[in-house]
Order: sequence, then C-alpha cells, then structure tokens
Amino acid sequence: KSYSIKVIRQSIDIEKLKEVNVPIVLESKVKLIAIGRLVAKKGFNVLIEALSNCDTNVLDKVSLDIYGSGPLLLPLGKLVKDNRIDQIVSFKGVLEHHHLMKKLAMADLLIVPSIELSNDVDGVPTVIAESMVLGTAVLSTPIAGISELVVDNVTGFLAATNNANDLKTKLEILVNNRTKRESVIIAACDKVASEYKVTLASELY
Repeated sequence: KSYSIKVIRQSIDIEKLKEVNVPIVLESKVKLIAIGRLVAKKGFNVLIEALSNCDTNVLDKVSLDIYGSGPLLLPLGKLVKDNRIDQIVSFKGVLEHHHLMKKLAMADLLIVPSIELSNDVDGVPTVIAESMVLGTAVLSTPIAGISELVVDNVTGFLAATNNANDLKTKLEILVNNRTKRESVIIAACDKVASEYKVTLASELY
C-alpha cells in the first residue's frame, strides 16, 4: 500500500495580517521582541543571558520587549536585574492579538529562543509565521519543526539550541547589520504565503 501525507498548518490569517497598520516611528534603537508564555521551554533565560553578554556597543543600540505571562515572570525579572540590563529589557505582559501584531510589525527582529526539554518540546510557534508575514525578521533555534519554516540565512536565522554564546554571536551580527537582517524578509513572506494555503481553519471550513 502507498500512503500520502498532507501537512495541515496551524491557522494564521495572512490577509488580515497584511492589513495591520504600522505607524511610522523614527527609532534610534534596534527593536528586539520576544513573545510567548514565560515557561522553561521558551528559552527566555537563554535570551537574557545572551543579551547580557553582548558587547557594550550592541547594548547601546537595542531594546528588548518581552510579551507574555507565566510562572517564570519573577525569576526572569530577577535575571534581568542581576545582569544589569533592566534599562534594555521590558516585560510588557499580555496584549490583545491585534495590538500585539502591531508591536511585532514595528519590531526589527523577533527572537524565539525555544529549547528542548525531555518532557516538553515546543512545536512551531505560530508567531514565527505571523512575523514573516508582517516583514519582521526571525532569529530562532532549530528544534522540532522550526527549521522547516526558518531556513538559516534564507527565510530567517538560526542559533544553536540552549546556547547563549551562539545566540549572542548571531544577535550581535544582526543588530549591527541591517542589510543582512532584512535580506530574508521577502523569502520568508513568500514561504508562509505558499505553505500556509492549507491550514487547520481552511480544512475545517
């Protein structure tokens, strides 16, 4: 017997995302953003460690807004303060989806530092595809199916999993090189437009 496999993606509304109105804001800093539940598998502790180890000239250029809630809010806040980057990192809590998409569209780089845990592995966070449609570059890790969507240096950028040093290196490159950061945007948007034609929502409909 032969079998065929049909991939059904998580649902995103591509047309609605393209309609997100982004105000023009003249920012002197590179706006980094991270979105997700404040839980271990999201790897936000790795991101904070990586950012804190960046060169001073990089830290002077960036801001990082973290959107989400969860049990690690206080420990992550303490980690930020202990590493003396509380002037750079802000915890923004939870936003209604439409407003969150505006913040994502206004950012320069989405960071998704997911890690693998023995009892809890992240899938492909929907926010990655949303970011690609909105024209915000993505820096993530190659766990689960993420590398199918984020092809390194083609549709986004990948850093080694649970590796603050490699994440730091990639961050410094992307903060300092706007041309490289933006070089993946068109291919990323095209990939999502192609691969998200068939989604769970369309199948159910």
